[in-house]
Amino acid sequence: MRLFAAPAALLLSAVILMLTSCSGNVGEPAAGSATDILVSVGDSVLTRAAVEAQIPRGLSPADSARMFDAIVENWLERTMLVNMAGGNIPDIDKIDRMVEQYRLQLLANEYRAAMARDHAAAVSQDSVRAYYESNPQEFMLSAPLLKGIYLKIAADAPQLAKVRGWMASAKSDDIDALETDGLKGALEYDYFGDSWINWSEIAERIPYRFGDADEFIAARTMFETSAGGAVYMLRILDYIPSGELMPFETAKAEIAERVMDRNRDAYDRSLLRSLYTRGLKDKTVKTGSYTPIKYRQ
Repeated sequence: MRLFAAPAALLLSAVILMLTSCSGNVGEPAAGSATDILVSVGDSVLTRAAVEAQIPRGLSPADSARMFDAIVENWLERTMLVNMAGGNIPDIDKIDRMVEQYRLQLLANEYRAAMARDHAAAVSQDSVRAYYESNPQEFMLSAPLLKGIYLKIAADAPQLAKVRGWMASAKSDDIDALETDGLKGALEYDYFGDSWINWSEIAERIPYRFGDADEFIAARTMFETSAGGAVYMLRILDYIPSGELMPFETAKAEIAERVMDRNRDAYDRSLLRSLYTRGLKDKTVKTGSYTPIKYRQ
C-alpha cells in the first residue's frame, strides 16, 4: 500500500526537538576558536561546528538555516534556565539523584533489550500456524477484506473510456495496457489483486458515502464516482465478508509478533533470574532479611 509522507514542517520540528534534547551536557565548556563561538552562557559555549554536526545532510538550504537557528536558540534558552536554576533551586542534590536514577534505568533497559535481541529465537512457521489454528476466535474479521484495483484519475485524462474498459475487464492483458498506456493523468493507482487489504484502507480514499460495507461489496464488482475534477474507480476482484476467518497469510505477521513478544517476555524473566542466581553465587548480590518476591521458591 502507498504511504504518504508527513508534512516537511512537522518532520523538521521533530528532528530539531530530538537533536536539541540529545545534545551535549549544559555547563561543560565546548572546544573551539573564538571566531567559531556562536554564543556563551557563563562557562558554557556553543560553537558553529557543534551546531552544524547536528544538522542532517540532504536538507534544503532553507530547512538547514531554520534548523540551525532553532538549535542555537533552544541551546541558549535551556542553558540560561539551567544556569539560573543552579543558584536558585534549593534541593539541587535531589535533581542530581533523579538524573542519575534515570540514567541507570536507561542503562538497564538498553541491556535488557540488547540481550533479548541477541537471544531471540526465530519464530517458526509451524508455531505461527499452530497459534492461528488454536485461536481462530482472535482472527474473525470485523470488516471485509478485498482484492482489487483502485484508480484516481483526472476527469479530463486522455483515453478515459479505454481506462474504464481495462478496469472493468481486469484481465492480465488489460491490466498491462492500463499500466502501460492508461495512467496518463492518473493521480493515484494501486493494484492489490495479489493481497488482501482491509476495506477501510480503500473506502477512506474515495469521497463517497458507502453505507454497509458488506452489502456494498457484495452488490458489485466495478464502482465509479466523480468529485473535484477527478474520477475514482474501484474494481473488486475478490472479497471476504465480515465475520469470516481472516486468511492465514494476512494474520501471520501479527501472530509472529505476538509469539516474539511472548518469547521476549520469557527470555527477560529467565535473564533476570540467572543474573540474580549468579549474583548470589559471586556475592555481588546479597540479601538480608528480604528475598525479592520474583525469586522466592
